[in-house]
Amino acid sequence: MRDARLMAPVTLPRPLVNQLLQQAQRHPDHAAWGLIGSRDGQPTRCYPAQRRARPGALHAPDTRDEGVFAVYHSHPAPHGAPRAAELAATGHPGVLHLIISLGTRGVLEMRGFRLRDGLTEEVALEVGPGTGAAQGY
Repeated sequence: MRDARLMAPVTLPRPLVNQLLQQAQRHPDHAAWGLIGSRDGQPTRCYPAQRRARPGALHAPDTRDEGVFAVYHSHPAPHGAPRAAELAATGHPGVLHLIISLGTRGVLEMRGFRLRDGLTEEVALEVGPGTGAAQGY
């Protein structure tokens, strides 16, 4: 049963989820950051940030027909819910924020959050079938 406080679930294409998890695993001692582009409100592909980029330095995809669907980052250790100030500091406070935790005893964990009325709220994530648009970055 879902927690009634959670926002409506968000479905992410399996190839995109796999890309995010693989990127986080490539450098488990460092946080991975980036954006997920969107087209017609649907997630399309990931845009990894440079390893030393700060979250507030992330910019929208450089295409006219793509917007920002989500900001993602990984944590080498398990991580609780982010503070509202952390989400606002990314420069994309209104979009979905994905946090990938690597230090969860062999299990990768990805959680979603949004700011609503100045508060951090968790968003249920679901993995759906893949689409060609989510492949590659």
